[in-house]
Amino acid sequence: LAGPRLHGINLTARAGEIIGLGGLQGQGQSELLMTLFGALPHSAGTIRLRGRDLGRYSAARATRRGIALVPGDRGRQGMYSLRPIQENLSTVSLWRRTIAGAISMRRERAAARTSVEQLAIKIGSLADPVSSLSGGNAQKVIVAKWLQNNPEVILLDDPTKGVDVGAKAEIYQIIRDLAAQGKVILLNSSEDRELAALSDRVLVMYEGRVVSELAGAEITEARLVSEALLISEEVGAGE
Repeated sequence: LAGPRLHGINLTARAGEIIGLGGLQGQGQSELLMTLFGALPHSAGTIRLRGRDLGRYSAARATRRGIALVPGDRGRQGMYSLRPIQENLSTVSLWRRTIAGAISMRRERAAARTSVEQLAIKIGSLADPVSSLSGGNAQKVIVAKWLQNNPEVILLDDPTKGVDVGAKAEIYQIIRDLAAQGKVILLNSSEDRELAALSDRVLVMYEGRVVSELAGAEITEARLVSEALLISEEVGAGE
């Protein structure tokens, strides 16, 4: 797969697998997730889901084909801050509850309440703006809205950035639960500790390429740091 800042990415993911994207930040991790979601174009290669070539699809088509993206910038990309919690929860799944061109508000409220209960989101009222929530609860709203689509592939771009320790633990458990349900998880994180705690495999990236892969017991915080630094030093020495 090649695209903006990506070069020769070859990635196969299995159901129930959590694949981390490691390396120094800004090496194409976010671009890879955006490309897999269809928000950035790919200039070469194919993206397949269950063996089916998805072609040069858009983010809207990716959404309907079972791919979800929790973006890295929660405030600007992940939610409508001044809009109600219920509205934020429904933004990507309205098509599922539209009958003859009309939206069923009863079904909307029921789906929103179910999401709030399932992810233990602490809210006052569904009518409150999502900006009234803590960072952790706002992030869970963003995750919950995608889960209403029952996606097969979930792309997470630094999903615990800016949330407190308690909320991090809750989001970690949500990620593990989703993998246990057979979802494919791709996780970019600015925290090596997070990658080590959650990942079955970690692809270490540098300048838009996967330069090494760690699996199982190899995935430790210290090893992730050393891999990233070693690769950057080797490349720097060769220039």
